Amino acid sequence: MRDIKIKANPSVFSLAREQYLPGNSQIAVLLIHGFTGSPYEMTYLGKEINNKIGHTVYIPRLPGHGTNISDFKNSNRHDWLSKVYDSYLNLKKDYQKIYLGGLSMGGVLAIITAARFNIDKLVLIAPAIYVKDSRIIFSHFLKYFIKSWSTKINLAPEETEEEEIIAMQQEYSSRVYLKQVSELHKLMLLARKKLPLITTNTLVITSKNDNTVPLKAGIKIKNTIQSRNISSITFNKSSHVICNGREKERCACQVIDFLNN
Repeated sequence: MRDIKIKANPSVFSLAREQYLPGNSQIAVLLIHGFTGSPYEMTYLGKEINNKIGHTVYIPRLPGHGTNISDFKNSNRHDWLSKVYDSYLNLKKDYQKIYLGGLSMGGVLAIITAARFNIDKLVLIAPAIYVKDSRIIFSHFLKYFIKSWSTKINLAPEETEEEEIIAMQQEYSSRVYLKQVSELHKLMLLARKKLPLITTNTLVITSKNDNTVPLKAGIKIKNTIQSRNISSITFNKSSHVICNGREKERCACQVIDFLNN
């Protein structure tokens, strides 16, 4: 067995470190970040949940994320899903109820996890069971001929003054890596297949201004899952990272209301 090739002396960006926020109830909330993202995306939401309703919040860092692109290129869908499964099982050992939330690919992983385990409530934010870039379906073939292509980095105005955010974006978002995109698409296909198995109370949040995930993703989830209680909210102004963007306060309020009722 050969060792994994990653940069020498790899380190985790400080903003990408896992977050564990202890609460005062027997409920834990597991929040999963997105593809090429980090726990930073979920930190505002996690702190609001912890501060306002007192639940323990855990935001894991998915393998290959928040370190460097060499590490990322050596990770795959099995690594990402295993991390979520392990996180759930560790929390379940100590808490009576587990609520699960995910952003983008995190929402995809949350769907697959909720189909496998007894999740008490499910929050899906911009869940990437579909994406607007149709080229993703060709990634399984193209990855054998093209390793990556360059892409434009889009930073929100509030992020342009944060040096570490810029550094993480340059590390992870300046190029699209076809092998990892292929892994993402396989998860998307699996999540769509698992939707009829979802019976837990579910909140779906999407945005008309999301340039990554189309509104049909939320519609598909609402029309396919078997939950008795399904709530869906569509924002107008937010870009893809709804829970850490210009409407993050409203997003947090909606999630807290759902979890607390």
